[in-house]
Amino acid sequence: MSLYVSVTVRTTEPVLLGKSGENEVFRVYIKKLVTFGTSNLILFFLILRTVTAFFLLIFAISAEAQFISGYVTDIDTGQPLKGAIVSVSGLDINAESDSIGFWSMHVSVGTYPVRFQLLGYEPVLVSGVSVSAGKQRVLSVSMKESMTVLGEVVVIPDTRSYGQISRLQVNPSELSHIPGNAGDPVRMLAAMPGITNTGDDRNDLVVRGNSAIGVLWRIEGVEVFNPNHYALSGTNGGTVSLLNRDIIGASSFYTGAFPAEFGNVFSGVFDLSFREGNAGKYEFSADVSNMDLSLVAEGPVPIKKRSSSFVAGFRQSAIPLFDIINRRYRELLGAPPVFTDFSFKLTSRNKSGAKTVLWGMAGKSVLDLPANTGVNAMPQDIFAQTLTASSGLSHQFFIGKKVNVKAVLGISFLKTDNGMYSDWYDHQLIDRSKSVGAGISSDIKLNKKNVLREGISVRFMDLNLKENTFIWTAHNSYMIQKNVGTVNAFTEWRHDFSPGLSVTSGAHYFMFLLNRRYRIEPRISILYSLKKYNFGIALGEYSRQNPVPLYLARSMDDNDRAFFPNQNLDFIKSRQAVFSFSGELFGNINFKTELYCQQHYDVATAKQSYHTYDDVEKLYLFSSALNLSYYAEDINQINIAYDNTGKAYSRGVEGTVYFDDIRGFSMNISGSFLESKYYCRKGWYNTLFNNSFALKAFVGKKFRLNSRTALRADLAMNWIGGRRYTPVDCDLSYSYYYIYDQRNIEFDYSRYLEKRYPDYFRLDFKTSLIVDLKSTTHIFSIDVRNLTDHKNIYYMNTYFENGRIVNNTVNQLQIIPVVSYKLLFGGRP
Repeated sequence: MSLYVSVTVRTTEPVLLGKSGENEVFRVYIKKLVTFGTSNLILFFLILRTVTAFFLLIFAISAEAQFISGYVTDIDTGQPLKGAIVSVSGLDINAESDSIGFWSMHVSVGTYPVRFQLLGYEPVLVSGVSVSAGKQRVLSVSMKESMTVLGEVVVIPDTRSYGQISRLQVNPSELSHIPGNAGDPVRMLAAMPGITNTGDDRNDLVVRGNSAIGVLWRIEGVEVFNPNHYALSGTNGGTVSLLNRDIIGASSFYTGAFPAEFGNVFSGVFDLSFREGNAGKYEFSADVSNMDLSLVAEGPVPIKKRSSSFVAGFRQSAIPLFDIINRRYRELLGAPPVFTDFSFKLTSRNKSGAKTVLWGMAGKSVLDLPANTGVNAMPQDIFAQTLTASSGLSHQFFIGKKVNVKAVLGISFLKTDNGMYSDWYDHQLIDRSKSVGAGISSDIKLNKKNVLREGISVRFMDLNLKENTFIWTAHNSYMIQKNVGTVNAFTEWRHDFSPGLSVTSGAHYFMFLLNRRYRIEPRISILYSLKKYNFGIALGEYSRQNPVPLYLARSMDDNDRAFFPNQNLDFIKSRQAVFSFSGELFGNINFKTELYCQQHYDVATAKQSYHTYDDVEKLYLFSSALNLSYYAEDINQINIAYDNTGKAYSRGVEGTVYFDDIRGFSMNISGSFLESKYYCRKGWYNTLFNNSFALKAFVGKKFRLNSRTALRADLAMNWIGGRRYTPVDCDLSYSYYYIYDQRNIEFDYSRYLEKRYPDYFRLDFKTSLIVDLKSTTHIFSIDVRNLTDHKNIYYMNTYFENGRIVNNTVNQLQIIPVVSYKLLFGGRP
């Protein structure tokens, strides 16, 4: 039996990739949900006309100035830097950081470059800092102690820093203007080089041709369960991110060359941070669209002798509201999906700069489809529910001027409940898992040239998985309860040989307590800067445990006795090498290119099957843990024995050209070409994620109409190689059809995953009107996804009809307008 929790719906039509047609109602449901906006274009443009008239009426009100503030810290130890001079180019205004590194200044609404200078440290320039009336801008920077007098270090205003090897810095509030991401911080990453996702219904992160199961999620230093709504047990994505775009602060995503700090990973690391609230005054925002409603509040917390703040956000799907006012929508879908989430962060600093943080998030998503209504043509009711919550507490303090110590404690909870119900058949799969983790790390600055980092963390997981099946009067139920855990420890040393040459070496220790497997992974990276150009190389060993449902899969032998064939599986192991070259082409136009090679070994591969059907047996011979993701939800693929005899590789090249705020223009063009293959007992084959290429482009322009209003227009393009599938063996299928009257389609497994769907192409456009009034900012936006209404294939059914083989293609999302209005305003200090 399977422990892979999902909504399972069987159809009688054979499906490519050897799938049995599971989850199609749920997928078509989500697809219908997002395409609903097409029928409401007239309503949206009526709203646009009304709101535009409102804006024209209020233009006469004067806009006012706003504060910008932040913290200045040492990049190596996190120590607050006192006496740093902060100035705004073009204005005779400056500020000085205090004992906890805090600074603040009052400027008019507009866009400015901000410069940070401190004796003994490399100066930093942040260009394109946008200041609005309704929200105080928080701009915190870290400065590096200089070995000699160097030139100015330029920081990209939206924090997309390409200076480090395989690292992307992401700030959702700065990237929200990119069209087509529905305000989802996870989908925003899809615009970055090295990351692809050709599914409009889910946000799984496919990194450099690797499955999303290889991605590690951390929030404020705490590893958490899959932070997505409508998550399936064992997967790493969902339909909508649980992460609130207005709460997430500047975070990092690594596509490879992971520092020694990170373990239990081979594909990508999303190292998330929640932003700090405004410690000076109360501020609020409300954002409503035809997709969701978001409310955020922040402000100071009165604690004696401490600088403290909070930020909290609530989000609710707006679909139920549209369901009430649109009867056709209810008839089309049958029932609306609902999701709700809440996030918060409390931050407190004392006079020495020591910081205590308490954060948390929780979310619930429900899908309830009555039988034979809407898109559910099945005779069973379908129910899916996800409930997840995570919270953490951290304390960061300093020992002298050279040592920074941080201790973290975190908990995480995940419950998925999926099932089908009728008078004669019930099937329910429940996953109730929780974890608790703790860790401590330190940064020791030995001198200007040497920095030592080290840390250790443990995480214990209590897994509770249950399956209930009821057919007529027969009832079968089983439950697995298991305590598993991981131990991670690391040490890392950085030595600066000269102002332009830096070497970082270290090692990571990882242990999986379920089967006592452990590994020590050495890593090294070299960075060299020569005037305007940067060179880097990184080498390392990495590993990740298999999806937990794979370890706990239960099978039955010939005597109907249950056993667990996979509990002693080893890690998926990886050797990776990355070469990076970046710099300035001319003016403010920059570039970066990376060559990478990843060799995976000891990959879990299907060992044998306990089924007698030839077609099922053939499919299992190609089953590999590297292909497990939401594409491969066939529960039987988890339900077989695996061993560590597989291997794989992923290699490719990525290039990016980008600039920000050149007379209001922003641009980012990237391209990647890759090959991703794996080996099983039958030979070498494409992975499901071998898209071959991905070309992405984003261009935007902000037009300043006057001192109070601005208009922004943005265009994004994604052109990615199509998903892989296995071609049909037409000769064999026809021979079985005419000789044995067998109407099933036979696939040519000698060409497993050889073919690709047509290329995925999507063009998205967004325009926003921004109005700054007295202490308020109004933003009205229209985000049109799939502007050209391109028909991207979602999946394809192949079957016999009137004696001929036919393909039934199901396309992904159509053109969708998303209209939103956002209000930002501040209260009294």
